[in-house]
Amino acid sequence: MARRRIWTGLVLAMVLGGAAVLPAFAQVAGAQAASAQVAAVPTGEAAWRWAPLPDWVVPVEPIKSADATARAADGVRYLLYDRQYRFDGTDNAFFFRELREASTVGGVEEIADLRLSFDPTHEEILLHSVKLVRDGVVTDLRNVSKFELLREEADLDDGYYSGEVTLYIRHPDVRRGDAIEIAYTRTGRSTTLGNHDQIDFGLTWSIPVERQHVRVLWSTAHLGAWRVVGSGAEITETREGPMTVLTFAPAPVPGQPSERGIPDWRRQYAGLQVSSFRDWADVVAWGLGHYNQPIPAEVRVISAELRAEHPTPEEQIAAALRFVQDDVRYLAVLVGTGGYAPRPTAEVLRSRFGDCKEKSLLFVQLLRALNIDAVPAFADLDEGRGIDTGQLPAPQAFDHVIARVSHAGKTYWFDATRRHQGGTLANLTQADLGFVLPLKAGVAALERIPDQVPTEPTLEMFETIDLSAGPDAPVKMQVRTVMRGEEADSIRARLADDGVDGLEESYGQFYEGEFGPTVFVGRMRSTDDREANVVEVFEELELLDAFTPHDTDETAVKFTYRAHALSSPVNDRAQRRRTTPLAVTFPNHVRTQTTVILTDGGENWNLPGERVDLNNPAFDFRLRSRRVKERYTMEYTLKSKAAEVGEEHATTVIRDTDRLQREAYWSLTVRAPVRAQAPAPAETTGARVGRAIREAFEAQ
Repeated sequence: MARRRIWTGLVLAMVLGGAAVLPAFAQVAGAQAASAQVAAVPTGEAAWRWAPLPDWVVPVEPIKSADATARAADGVRYLLYDRQYRFDGTDNAFFFRELREASTVGGVEEIADLRLSFDPTHEEILLHSVKLVRDGVVTDLRNVSKFELLREEADLDDGYYSGEVTLYIRHPDVRRGDAIEIAYTRTGRSTTLGNHDQIDFGLTWSIPVERQHVRVLWSTAHLGAWRVVGSGAEITETREGPMTVLTFAPAPVPGQPSERGIPDWRRQYAGLQVSSFRDWADVVAWGLGHYNQPIPAEVRVISAELRAEHPTPEEQIAAALRFVQDDVRYLAVLVGTGGYAPRPTAEVLRSRFGDCKEKSLLFVQLLRALNIDAVPAFADLDEGRGIDTGQLPAPQAFDHVIARVSHAGKTYWFDATRRHQGGTLANLTQADLGFVLPLKAGVAALERIPDQVPTEPTLEMFETIDLSAGPDAPVKMQVRTVMRGEEADSIRARLADDGVDGLEESYGQFYEGEFGPTVFVGRMRSTDDREANVVEVFEELELLDAFTPHDTDETAVKFTYRAHALSSPVNDRAQRRRTTPLAVTFPNHVRTQTTVILTDGGENWNLPGERVDLNNPAFDFRLRSRRVKERYTMEYTLKSKAAEVGEEHATTVIRDTDRLQREAYWSLTVRAPVRAQAPAPAETTGARVGRAIREAFEAQ
């Protein structure tokens, strides 16, 4: 399941945030940055054409540039932002018109190109107008601009194939002060939705819009519910024959400064949500129509093998999960209906690839063939904690699918897209995604997954830093890192991809960024107890030039270090005064111990022990330091307590975070070595004679 962009925001979606999306189900879990795969689309393969304005659209004229008062953002002023949507119970259409003005050279770069992405298997772009406005004069760009179809697969390296094409529109001779207008309609929808639909349109933004208009025509017979989330926008409801009409009258929208550090599941800006689903039971019924597949013979063969190899149900559950995670690769093919409906599991097995919905359904069917209760469940990777209050009932409220397993009176939640998970049923890391919707007959409400709070640190780091040889010698460093639970799963997958050599190279680059030239002494080692789900990594290094000049004392040098295992629990740039909750990294339980072997056997070192305790609603932090002879040891523990805290606690939490980061940095000052000067060269006979002559001359 993956959220697929709809161009209700086009560029505005990227600049302003909160734009509407119509998601499809094929989330890329743990996606990394990927290079876009771009190719030209053969003429005639994708559907776009010029067409007159649809008769259901109500035209809205923009305010003239000279009369506009909205300020520019990043060199662009939004003079008109018009979205209209029509759903009659069978077909839908989305109309979009936008007028943007470039006030700077950077703004010219923004408006000179347009990109419209769509799925050509069932969608069509109808272009109505593309115009340039310069000094009040309007020029039609239909025969001037260049229109080209491209196939862009930005996430292909992550196993995500959308099948979308992009209509790329390039305008020549765009200057500062010019405005570009575009108007188009997108038609077509996935047949897997049946007679259902859903939209979510942003209504307020971080920058001002001179004139915004929203108009939604929705079949009254197919209207489940609508609402405005957030504040700052008002919608009126009227009727036009069989259609309910929801309108945000053409009006200016003032910008609202964005707050950093907002949880993904909270909305700062207002939005209009409309859904044809009456309740979550409706969504379950729709989902069962696609996920209630009969168990094929191929699945029963594998389940029989699992039963033969693993005698207990507990072992069978873990083995089935491991099979789907490790032996069926992740690949999401969203072309056509692929974004919503899983392929038959027999096909998934034959191809040995699938996305989240297909891998989860395969896992569920393996367990059902083993007489273990399991069902798929709709989930969301980022916004799951807020679905109960932030979304109307609709499958588009989710972007992921996991599995709910019930066994021996306990409920487990597993993500089949994870890779190389370790552990037994008792200690397998479970999905921690907030509210989910199990696809089981009779389910009529969301279910909350309990927070997965680790009982012991998921990451422990033990470091020894040997400074005893002084600043003229390399600093010797030994590191042992113990990872459990999700941290162990993550490093295991990384080792499977890159090997120890790749991990060593990556770590070496990190150390060089921290300390300068670094070499490994011997090879990095790792051990993996997959049943216990514990991975240990061992490193031994030499820091060749780790001492740096002291800031104020020319006779001293310093060794500077930070406890790098401690990440900031909140956004470093989050505002203290805020109106929204503050997101916290959760769950997070880290312990690090660093022992420094001092010079001179510890003599002449004044390092008193320290005790620091920071306790607030977001996290607990503890620092203990002590010196025993030549060894100075610092122990840090950081444990988060919640995924978010109310805005009333932000000042305290951010203040404590600043203190935590200060405590994580330290430096030790060492007296710089006194360099022995080379003896003066012996005086030659000629030099002695010359010196005698000079001395005699000076004496006269």
